[in-house]
Amino acid sequence: MFLFAIYFSYSRAAWVAVIFAAICFVAVRFRVMQYVIIGFYLLISSLVFWLSNHNTYLTFKPKFEKTIMHESLEDHIMATIQGTDISSAERYYRWIAALRMSKDNPIVGVGPNLFYDYYKAYTITSFKTWVSRNPERSTTHNYFLFMLVEQGIPGMVLYGALIFIIFYLGQKVYHSQNEPFYRDVVIGALCSIAAIFINNFFSELIETDKIGSIFYLSIAVIIAVSLRENKNILKE
Repeated sequence: MFLFAIYFSYSRAAWVAVIFAAICFVAVRFRVMQYVIIGFYLLISSLVFWLSNHNTYLTFKPKFEKTIMHESLEDHIMATIQGTDISSAERYYRWIAALRMSKDNPIVGVGPNLFYDYYKAYTITSFKTWVSRNPERSTTHNYFLFMLVEQGIPGMVLYGALIFIIFYLGQKVYHSQNEPFYRDVVIGALCSIAAIFINNFFSELIETDKIGSIFYLSIAVIIAVSLRENKNILKE
């Protein structure tokens, strides 16, 4: 029922999150989740490097008059691939501004909750969309860039390290359990974190009560299972 609901929600991030959660499930079972995360980081880093090299990203600038909302599922997907969906195009607009901002404050960032106050001076007009006025004062739509801009490179690195440690140690806790119930609890928590992790590439969901609470509660569940019967796997 939930999979049908996610499909008909037209939420591309949710679709990808379900796929990544399934990958997480398989990877943890085969004890390779740490390599999946490292590979994922390397892939994203390579993509960013390629786009920034010789300003390659400029070749992907959207056409202002064609960046609109699409009602049908087919048009929605095709617009995403072609970069003509307004949601995707606006994200490019914010991401480019965020990366350009980070050059001026690479270590300490601009400070908490200050992205909106500074980012428009760093935007590129050719990536502007119909919703770039941003009256709702939303931010980067990418949690890594959100940390980079507001807390500097150390903040982004710490978040990336936290994700890696959660999956690495969570995997150890999963395989240390003899009872199926606790194994299911741990793998459920890890898959939940995996889904949130992917969505955070398109939003800042940890900053919201509804999602942030689930993220931290999932971490707490893994720690609680590790601590049961004085078997603290996290200290080994």
